Amino acid sequence: MSVRVKNEEFNRELQHRTKNSIQMVSALASQASKAPDPAAFYDKLAARLNALAKANELLRYGVLAACDMEELVTGSFAPFAREQITVQGPKCCVAKDACTPLVMALHELGTNAKKYGALSRPEGHVEISWEIMDDQIKVSWCESGGPPVSTPTRKGLGTRLITQQSQFRAVSLDFSSAGLTCQISIAATG
Repeated sequence: MSVRVKNEEFNRELQHRTKNSIQMVSALASQASKAPDPAAFYDKLAARLNALAKANELLRYGVLAACDMEELVTGSFAPFAREQITVQGPKCCVAKDACTPLVMALHELGTNAKKYGALSRPEGHVEISWEIMDDQIKVSWCESGGPPVSTPTRKGLGTRLITQQSQFRAVSLDFSSAGLTCQISIAATG
């Protein structure tokens, strides 16, 4: 393959990723604009933009075909209390098309846990684990020790970031009073 063909492929991928990122930033800004004041708007938007940047960084800005699962998970909850979070799972990689949606979903789960769930209390705990089953990676988010949980009355961008991603094969949210659990299944890489 010639250098010119490689450059053309790289440029197409870069254009595609840039377009997707701009669309995501637009959606994030739109949702953040509903914040009650400019400081809250900035905080909300900046946190989500940082998660988006982390996803791009994990893929080395589109150069890699996949990213390391553990690096993805630990990167997605970097702004949260690490001593309250346990991570475990086998070595595996997430395909590049699922990397950004999974980072954004885990970041959103972390944000909600900090505001309303297990990470809002010092005794709270989140366990993030994954396993490989057949051709899937099954990711589990399990909160404990937080305040009682109830099903939200409305669904905003955060819920859509978790549940409405075409790269996810299946998503389940269980708002048990003992703590939120979320299961996300994505395709495993070869």
